[in-house]
Amino acid sequence: MADEDSSRNVPFAPDCQRRENGTVTANNPQAPRGSMRWLDCKSQYDTGFSVIVTNIRERRFEVVDRTKGLAFGWGYFDHDGTHAKFSHTLDHTLVDVPAMFRQPFSFYIAEVFKITDGKIRQIEAVLTPVPFRMESGW
Repeated sequence: MADEDSSRNVPFAPDCQRRENGTVTANNPQAPRGSMRWLDCKSQYDTGFSVIVTNIRERRFEVVDRTKGLAFGWGYFDHDGTHAKFSHTLDHTLVDVPAMFRQPFSFYIAEVFKITDGKIRQIEAVLTPVPFRMESGW
């Protein structure tokens, strides 16, 4: 997914929901209608916001339980801070990238994916900012 600019190759379930550090960040029925957090995973990905992630590296999927449909992995999301706007919003308007993403830093991230009927149904992520391109100690 690091090189994708749309969800066409990502098997999201229509009711896919994402949580980051306990906050519902996709398919949140309590978020304002039309906001990024209100959008489902597929629609959110199709806005083009992912341009802020300039590299995904050191991905390791250490636990995969095919019976329960779970996959757990770690990795780094690098943000080089060069993107000021993204332009593939659902209504085709230019949107400013939040200031925190306009400076170089990385996220160290752990994610659990719930797969149902071959589609991503739930994503639970725990992430923390770290220095840009920080190397793993593993």
